[in-house]
Amino acid sequence: MIAALLLAALATQNCPVASAPAALNQAMGQSLTFVRSGNAKGLLDQMSRGGVTFGTQAVPYAALADQLTNRRGRYCDLFMCDGKPGVLNLRFSGGKIQRAIDWANRRATVVLNGKTPRELDLGYVYTAQCQWELSAIKD
Repeated sequence: MIAALLLAALATQNCPVASAPAALNQAMGQSLTFVRSGNAKGLLDQMSRGGVTFGTQAVPYAALADQLTNRRGRYCDLFMCDGKPGVLNLRFSGGKIQRAIDWANRRATVVLNGKTPRELDLGYVYTAQCQWELSAIKD
């Protein structure tokens, strides 16, 4: 019942439900590419305007924008600072990828390197604009 209601809601927003899983794969691939290539602007553009949760700490979008633009704070976790890759950067590597979509809450979880010391969980939220935005990073 809930899934049918969500599908109906997505249809009224002109979101192509059938393409949402492929769009999640694309968003996930972009996240990996942005981190691996050091593209902070690309990653910021993909982040949820509601902010991103790192572990249990919610970081507002404006604070993330400041940190990523000025290469400090979470920038150093995600990219490289002082010639060293950040702790999260090291986890954005290859390996097994699993994903699960929770349509009832318009969210998805992507697990990189599952059940290894390098496991990283990425959370995405499906927006009214029919896009997946990065909303959580948990190591």
